[in-house]
Amino acid sequence: MGSSGCYFKGIWPCIARAAKAFSTSCPPCCLCSIIDPCTTLQVRNITQTSVTLEWEPIKLATAKIRSLDIYRNGERLSAVPAPVTNTSTKHSGMEINTEYSFQLILRTTAGTFPSNLVRLRTHTMQDTSGICVCFGNVQDLVLLENAKLALREMGAKWSDKIQIDTSHFVCNTPAATPSGASTGGAPGLQYQRALQLSIPIVQPHWILACHAEKRCVFWICSCSALI
Repeated sequence: MGSSGCYFKGIWPCIARAAKAFSTSCPPCCLCSIIDPCTTLQVRNITQTSVTLEWEPIKLATAKIRSLDIYRNGERLSAVPAPVTNTSTKHSGMEINTEYSFQLILRTTAGTFPSNLVRLRTHTMQDTSGICVCFGNVQDLVLLENAKLALREMGAKWSDKIQIDTSHFVCNTPAATPSGASTGGAPGLQYQRALQLSIPIVQPHWILACHAEKRCVFWICSCSALI
C-alpha cells in the first residue's frame, strides 16, 4: 500500500483485503475510520460451568461504536458493557463437558465486524485446572500453604484479589485481618465482593478435598457458617 493508504494490522484478513482494493488514497468510507476494530477473541479460563473470554482493546479512528455483542452457538447472548474499555467477559450456567462456540460482533458507524470463532469444551468434573481461587483470611498458615501446594499440583490458580475468572473465594473467617476474626471485626472487602458477585465461598479444606479425590467437588460452605 502507498504511504498515504490505511494501516491495518491484519486482525481480520477480510478487512485488509478490502483495504488493498483502494490505491494510494482512500475515500471517506468505513475502512478509513477504523483501526483494529477488535483483536482476536481468546479463552482466558474454563471451568465445568463457565468460560471467561478476553480480547485486546478496540481501536477506532473516526468511527463510533454502536454495540459489541457476544454470541454463543450462533445466537446473541448479551451485550458487552462499556465496549470501549472492557476487554473481557464471563458467562456461567453452562453444561458440564459440552462443546460451545463464541464470537464477538462489533457494530459501528463504519460497518459490522465479526471476530474469530472460538470453539471450546467445558471441563469434566475430573479436570480441576479451571479452579481459580482468591484467598481471604486463612489463619492457619500451614493449611494455607498446603492448599496452595494442592492447587499447584491440580494445575489450578490463586490470587489475593478477586478477578473476572475467580471461581471460588477461600477463607475460614470473613474478617479482613486475623485479629478481626477473634474480635468480631467487619468482613473484608474481598469477602464482601465475593458475596456481591455470587462467588462460592469455601474453606481451605475444599481445595484439599478436590486434590484428594482428583475431581472438582461441590462442597460449598454456607456464608452464615463463617460469620
